[in-house]
Amino acid sequence: MPRLQIPNEPRQQGYARSVPKKRKAPSPPLGSDRASRSKTAAAATGTPIRKRRKHVNKSPNSHAKLILDWAQLPEKGPDRRQAVAKLCEEHGVSPSYPPKLIKRVANNQGLPLRRGHDAFHEKRINEEDEELIKEVLRECAYDLTFRQLEELTGIPKTTLGNHFNKAKGWYQCAKKTRPLLTEAHKDARLAWAKENLGNEWYDHVDLDEKWFYVYSGSGRLKMPAGEERPKTRLKSKRFVGKIMVLTAVTRPRGNFNGILGSWRVATPFIYKRAATFQGNSYEAGDSRSKDCEMDGKKFATMLRTNVFPAIRKKMSGAKLVTVQMDNAGGHGMATLHKKISNALPARKGGGPTIELVDQPAQSPDTNVCDLGLFRSVDSRIPKFRPFQLDRFARMVSKAHRQYPGDKVEQLYQTKIAVCKKMVEAKGDNSFDLHHRKRKKSA
Repeated sequence: MPRLQIPNEPRQQGYARSVPKKRKAPSPPLGSDRASRSKTAAAATGTPIRKRRKHVNKSPNSHAKLILDWAQLPEKGPDRRQAVAKLCEEHGVSPSYPPKLIKRVANNQGLPLRRGHDAFHEKRINEEDEELIKEVLRECAYDLTFRQLEELTGIPKTTLGNHFNKAKGWYQCAKKTRPLLTEAHKDARLAWAKENLGNEWYDHVDLDEKWFYVYSGSGRLKMPAGEERPKTRLKSKRFVGKIMVLTAVTRPRGNFNGILGSWRVATPFIYKRAATFQGNSYEAGDSRSKDCEMDGKKFATMLRTNVFPAIRKKMSGAKLVTVQMDNAGGHGMATLHKKISNALPARKGGGPTIELVDQPAQSPDTNVCDLGLFRSVDSRIPKFRPFQLDRFARMVSKAHRQYPGDKVEQLYQTKIAVCKKMVEAKGDNSFDLHHRKRKKSA
């Protein structure tokens, strides 16, 4: 058997079958990755393969500093070459980059924005950028979108959003307004707070009214895959179905949750002939509840027929109960005491004497209803609400009856804290309340 000979290689002994054939690793399919595509293009065109240039990822302030440093370099000679090399090393750019940057600015194209994924780090915004962002936000009262902030700082909006979400101490919060106070308002608030600094609010009732709306355009729907967004149709966006409810609340004790009652502000409407309203048929002589405004006459009637009987029934052990209410102009406060003067003293059948007190003007934080009760009750009503106002009124009344007493107790603890904060702030409303931590469910 002849010897095996391999051309262009040194001779080697052995038979053909004794020489193992070297196996090559299977090559990836053509064009499957970036390297193979570049090699294929280089082989086809005959051009050498160039390394991919890394994008210069700098902020506009860093680019401006680079231009200023470049302008201070010597004009000619070996000193300029050394200075250029040192400057480019400090800024991490090539010597050809600053002239291109200056040409771009000369053509009124502006400084390039920071972009690119290759230069992404956990902290892409440095301390210099943070100071710029803070300065811009202060000038605009912190009310800017990320797109507007990008135009003013030159930092991309995605980078800004990541920084606000991940950086420690940076956050987004909802806008909040507070009543505008004059010096007279502050003096009245300070006097009220000093007078009630040690009050525990057991023989006290907070009274207020609120509109509850059938439909609210705020919030977001949770839509699973394949489901079509529901379409809600209204006759008018401005005039949505709503009811007004008058609520009286006191500090809870024992098994009593503190809700004295909630009453719909409405008047009876009597039909003179047969008619249909919201899917219900009415014959001549039938009546239904029709919502109305809380004027002085209606307010006095509801105090005598609803609020005072509930106080004397559920707070029969007290001798004197103060009822705090806002001095709204529509309630007819000038003539209210004359209308209900005979209903304030204690009755022979039992019950306390009732005294009406006005809360300070422009001070909803002194009333438990405005302090958080109404928002909490509204959140407990199902979001899918009927447009039939009678059914909706029953849902609102049920939410008041089933409201937990420990939540009312927390609201009165907050009211006690408000008195202390108000004294410290000298009647101003610039203070923030401490939020209680939620109890972890077992």
